[in-house]
Amino acid sequence: MKTVLSFFTILILSTTLSASNCDAPVTLERFNSLLKSLDKEAMVDQKKFILISAYAQRECFTVDQLILFLDVIVDHKIQISTAQAVFNLVYDSENLDKLLDRFSDYEKQIIKKSIR
Repeated sequence: MKTVLSFFTILILSTTLSASNCDAPVTLERFNSLLKSLDKEAMVDQKKFILISAYAQRECFTVDQLILFLDVIVDHKIQISTAQAVFNLVYDSENLDKLLDRFSDYEKQIIKKSIR
């Protein structure tokens, strides 16, 4: 599983499409539509990770919106991987501490290693 997650993380982070230069976060309507697409009990966490990472590559999300995305992932390790994948893509980077508050100090260090 680690290999699969690592592969997808590298694949996602290597894409040229990036939301890091966005002017405004997605609309509430658009965000709710994306969130609803993940809120299926039958969907495995790995697929949610892939979708959230892909969404973050092409859309601008606030920290609060990303926290809501993390809430649909059950596996804590995949939450960490997701946070790593989207850490540099948030609209309001001044609020990143809010995202990190849900993790232990050790996990925060792991996530912060993904900073560009």
